[in-house]
Amino acid sequence: MGGDMRSLLVTKGKFPESEARLYLAEALIAIEELHKNGIIHRDIKLDNILLDKEGHVKLTDFGLSKEGMFEKKLTNTILGGGRSYQLPEVLSEAPYDKSVDLYLFGLLAYELMTGDAAFSAKTPSPELE
Repeated sequence: MGGDMRSLLVTKGKFPESEARLYLAEALIAIEELHKNGIIHRDIKLDNILLDKEGHVKLTDFGLSKEGMFEKKLTNTILGGGRSYQLPEVLSEAPYDKSVDLYLFGLLAYELMTGDAAFSAKTPSPELE
């Protein structure tokens, strides 16, 4: 198999729920392992998830990661990347913790199952008007 999740999503359009669930479970296990070791990734997105030759998830690009983030330790480091992938706390310059990875994980789940990036609509949803 191999490759990155973005390329696979472009090919598929969106993932069936059962397939998305498998990839998301593996990504969540990787995120939990990082958190147990006091590391927050802070850049969980399709481009940073690779699949090995057997189709298993591998997190990559630790350029924005932060170490020493145990328990309830907070940081307020501004992150790069597009606004769609920013935690609301980061946008408002408020301190945040490892929950940033879980927020990004939610955006990843949405993107895998819908084929669209979260918050990418040009106009508000009709039910929100």
